[in-house]
Amino acid sequence: MSDIRFQTKAQSIWLSFFVFKGYTYPFNLIRIFHIFPHSKNKNDGNLKRHFLLVLLVLPLLFSGCLRTYYPLHNGISPTPLTFETEQNPDKTSKYIGVEYTTAKGYYENETVNIARGIFSTAHTTDHTNMNLEAFGFMGNYKVVDVSQAFDGNKTAFGLGGNFKLAFNFKVKKVKFGLGFSLGLQTEFGEYSDFTKNASDAGLISAKEPLAASFSLFPFLAFQLSKATILSLQVTIGYPVGISPSIMLNSSNISGWISFVPNTEDHTDFITNKFVFGMKYRL
Repeated sequence: MSDIRFQTKAQSIWLSFFVFKGYTYPFNLIRIFHIFPHSKNKNDGNLKRHFLLVLLVLPLLFSGCLRTYYPLHNGISPTPLTFETEQNPDKTSKYIGVEYTTAKGYYENETVNIARGIFSTAHTTDHTNMNLEAFGFMGNYKVVDVSQAFDGNKTAFGLGGNFKLAFNFKVKKVKFGLGFSLGLQTEFGEYSDFTKNASDAGLISAKEPLAASFSLFPFLAFQLSKATILSLQVTIGYPVGISPSIMLNSSNISGWISFVPNTEDHTDFITNKFVFGMKYRL
């Protein structure tokens, strides 16, 4: 009789726990306990213990399904490789530029907008191309359906830099090859405060604002004229995912666009993204 009272009390405690947490899905499992009357049969006891184990594990699984928010700078695509129209191994060109990114956020109805200023250098030879880049950015992330206290537009500011190196073959006026990029960036502002505070409240999971980036990019470049180069590039890496771009380089001004298609499912990458940028040679 004492065993029956103990089991009934234990079941009541777990039922109260699930009601407190707002879970309703284990109720049918709890009713299954009553299908099996108290018995000294060893098999019946083992079966009840298995059901109890299920009840222990389920809340742990379901409580881990939180939204994950990454730094705003994850929405920034690496700029395409800049090709100098004049190849001089003893000369390094300097550029200043601006770029604008608009994109879908990580979750439904969320949006991202980022503007950044860029300073970069480019050194081009017949078979190598090296770019160094430093940038600052400001942007906005619209948060939707996290909670009334945290929803809304969140601004962010940040700094970063990256290094690009590419190796290529040249056939007459066509270059093709492969390059890599290494970067480091950080940010601060309302969006960073949101990710920290909402994470501390247990509403979301958040990543640190200081993060490194790495990517590989195959490319193809055409010398259209003495002062004009058209290049195509596909960047593959973290945190950009896959980002195709097209760039037109001239003697003094370069421009590029990039587009990342939409996806219905949440991923770790910003999608449905359109990027437009321009550089001026100093």
